[in-house]
Amino acid sequence: MESKILMKEISRKLRRTFSVFAVLLAVLLARPVCSVAAETLPTLPPSGFDQVKSNIPHGQVSYITYQSTATNSQRRARIYLPPGYSTNNKYSVMYLLHGIGGNEDEWYNNGAPNVILDNLIAAGKIQPFILVLPNGNATGNGVRDGWENFTNDLMNSLVPYIESHYSVYTDAQHRAIAGLSQGGAQSLNIGLPNVDKFPYIGGFSSSPITKQVNQLFPDGGTKVRANSKLLFLSCGTSDGLISNNNRVRDYCKSNNIRYTEWLLPGRGHDWSVWKPSLWNFAQMACAAGFTDQTTPNPNPISAFTQIEAESFQNQQGIQTENCTEGGQNIGYIENGDYAVYSNIDFGNGAASFQARVASASSGGNIEIRLDSITGTLIGTCPVVGTGGWQTWTNVKCNVSGVSGKHDVYLKFTGGSGYLFNLNWFKFNTLYSMEIQGVENEQNLISTPAQALVQTTTPTPNGGKFHCFLLLGQSNMAGYALAQSSDKVEDPRVLVLGYDNNAALGRVTNKWDVASPPLHASWLNAIGPGDWFGKTMIQKVPSGDTIGLIPCAISGERIETFMKSGGTKYNWILNRARIAQQNGGVIDGIIFHQGESNSGDPSWPGKVKTLVEDLRKDLNLGNAPFIAGELLYSGPCAGHNTLVNKLPSMITNCSVVSAKGLVVDPGDTQYRLHFNHDSSVTLGKRYAEKMIQVLGW
Repeated sequence: MESKILMKEISRKLRRTFSVFAVLLAVLLARPVCSVAAETLPTLPPSGFDQVKSNIPHGQVSYITYQSTATNSQRRARIYLPPGYSTNNKYSVMYLLHGIGGNEDEWYNNGAPNVILDNLIAAGKIQPFILVLPNGNATGNGVRDGWENFTNDLMNSLVPYIESHYSVYTDAQHRAIAGLSQGGAQSLNIGLPNVDKFPYIGGFSSSPITKQVNQLFPDGGTKVRANSKLLFLSCGTSDGLISNNNRVRDYCKSNNIRYTEWLLPGRGHDWSVWKPSLWNFAQMACAAGFTDQTTPNPNPISAFTQIEAESFQNQQGIQTENCTEGGQNIGYIENGDYAVYSNIDFGNGAASFQARVASASSGGNIEIRLDSITGTLIGTCPVVGTGGWQTWTNVKCNVSGVSGKHDVYLKFTGGSGYLFNLNWFKFNTLYSMEIQGVENEQNLISTPAQALVQTTTPTPNGGKFHCFLLLGQSNMAGYALAQSSDKVEDPRVLVLGYDNNAALGRVTNKWDVASPPLHASWLNAIGPGDWFGKTMIQKVPSGDTIGLIPCAISGERIETFMKSGGTKYNWILNRARIAQQNGGVIDGIIFHQGESNSGDPSWPGKVKTLVEDLRKDLNLGNAPFIAGELLYSGPCAGHNTLVNKLPSMITNCSVVSAKGLVVDPGDTQYRLHFNHDSSVTLGKRYAEKMIQVLGW
């Protein structure tokens, strides 16, 4: 790519030398403004690009009808199947949205999208793909805003319908969204926050319903920078709505987010902008990988992490819908339907399967098969009625004969009608079930909780259970949203449940495999404890385990945690004792607090008292205590002078630096909280210091 850009730059300079006039004319006709060097596209299409040619193959355009959970009704859309469509091939899918006052017919009747694509395919400019033209106004009984409700309709009903009824790729690499005016705004509103599902996004003359940039980029653009393959913004310079385009462009420019802006001089809010925009967007998306015919093998996913049901790579017959426990679940499951989850890593083996289910019928069964729908059956998990489609419970069964990496097929069997809904599932090693203290029950191998309390070496091979207290306030609890990279679990890193988190299957004061959020579930945040645990596990023998005991509370002063007069000291003590009763040895404490006591000269002495009381009451001896500095750039930076007094006052105490760490862009009110990457780095710094102090 670098050599290609270089050659084009040389060519551009030569053309300028030989004909300044030609270059100026090209700039006037079509001026791309990009965060990277301009490529050949975008440019004005040739004459006849939108005219039917009789001597080339033509695709088929037809209506489809699908059941929408967003409107509780049947809805209609148009679909374009490219010339030569065959179920022997896999196709990418682009969702193309209309403007206000339009419906699923607007593009077809006025924009000739099928003709534009037929001509591009025939000219060899793009590979064939499927185009879906929905009705972007998802109105219905009780629906306040049909345009906003379309997000639910698209994500939970239309996309699953297309992916279960047509021969299409079901991964994000082969999915795009674009639209004009109101549909352009919807494409940005839906695509940018969900860029991991729509990495190719086009907004043509986007309307004022375009969300504010803090809603489009809730994490400051981190997710978009990591996942976007094409962000295309186009508008006529005489369009009165151009400010919406400019607002998104300016944010991208200021936050190092790749984008392409195409301004058409003198043009307004009409098809002279929108049809050329589609012509360019289709080619640019294909060049960026939209129609690549090789699907990258996904990174391995630990079988022992919670796997969201809607994260399937392929499926038959199911749909997604909003879940009362947060996020989405899969539903409308009938006998013979299935979902596929690729590259699941079982390591040395799994002993059991656990799933979160709900059923208003008599239920059914989940057959767990490897590598194909008729592959090796490693277990069958029965599901009974729970009394409602959103009345959730956990079900479990034994599994056997599995290790290493496999594609997992969950095949759903049972009687007639809908069987059950599935929110998430996970596998467990025998050890991980023992640590959770799950009692013996039918079809489940485990050890009674009472037996667990009596043992001092909970790992099967006699390894050590190293536990650490995570104390402090909001920066220890976490502020930035956790990302998918944070949620790769290691079955040897455990967390003591902070609260009842049904979405994670986590229970207060019960052990579970660690995955963010470690602290309050509603935060869904990444704190330093996550990567502290991930780093520490690399330094212990293969039979040992790390246990994290989260005890941070956002906004609390140090006095809250103290033995004398504090309301949370006994809570910390009791959680630590659970770990000790489960065979854990508390090897150290990591601590981040001070924003609520900023500049208080008595703070170091109170921290000293807290540490000495915990060491005494928990029989910790001289266990290491590691404190963290506050943000250098925040209003509490001066408190670091007090943080750095702690090693001179507390035995076996160290401080980890916050140098180079930055504030989360979403924290415009307090300017106190680390962003995602800084939270990760801080966690690693805690671990490196703890490893050094412990001599591991």
